[in-house]
Amino acid sequence: MKTKEETPEADGTAPGGSRGWRVPVLAGLAILVAVSALIAGLFLYFQKADAPPDDLWAEATVTADPECDPETAGCDILLPPVPAGHGSDGSGPAISLVTYPDLDDPIAQWGRCMDTVFTCLGPPDNASAEERAGRLRACVAGAECPQACLDRYAGQAGGDLDAAVTAFERIFVAEDAWCAPRQD
Repeated sequence: MKTKEETPEADGTAPGGSRGWRVPVLAGLAILVAVSALIAGLFLYFQKADAPPDDLWAEATVTADPECDPETAGCDILLPPVPAGHGSDGSGPAISLVTYPDLDDPIAQWGRCMDTVFTCLGPPDNASAEERAGRLRACVAGAECPQACLDRYAGQAGGDLDAAVTAFERIFVAEDAWCAPRQD
């Protein structure tokens, strides 16, 4: 049998009027939940703030048709059907290369953007690292890429070649690059 001193009061307080461990633990849990929610909210806010705009790449007006039959007039043939495999006798499957000269989906736009950078850079030469870094920055500045990408690169390119190349890779060509088109 419990004595009066061991039995909590009806309002949850311990004998003598103290609330015991309940209030500090509940208050600590509430603070922990609030701080966790604040951290999660800030993380999501800064993730969204650093994300590229939804309209970074223009909407496609011409898209690839995966069902395109190279035998029809609506399919531009770049390479006629050729036997698959080196030394094939021609009796097996054939490979056709189909081209879409007017394709303008975000991946094609990104390809043109990269093409303008690499065409501008030209073949490697004996320029100094400083000159090559300057050329990379100039080629990106003049590229046919979304302005947001060009601005981001200009703000992060740095002065030396390593910094310019690292920023280019991170912004344009890495798997999760800021300017890489997102595939749905």
